[in-house]
Amino acid sequence: MSANAVPSELQIWFSERVEVSLCEIQVVNAAGVRVDNGGLRLDEADPTELHLALKPLPPGRYRVVWRVVSMDTHKTNGTFPFRVRSKGRPGLSQH
Repeated sequence: MSANAVPSELQIWFSERVEVSLCEIQVVNAAGVRVDNGGLRLDEADPTELHLALKPLPPGRYRVVWRVVSMDTHKTNGTFPFRVRSKGRPGLSQH
């Protein structure tokens, strides 16, 4: 993938192993419409990493909303924004 390509998958790492069946991650656009393909999955080699497939993302602002439960039942959640820039500019930026 080139430096300007928009990824087709979101990868998020946590400081502890997570229980994927109790986790939820969504990516939404500025209008609040979900733009991921669902299918959250745990990385086979790293139990602290989750993967989520994304739909093709046009330029715009997006927000990742996540809620996870670690293997020791610790619950945590959060959000973070990112932006897909238009052609000719770097592919992603975090605000």
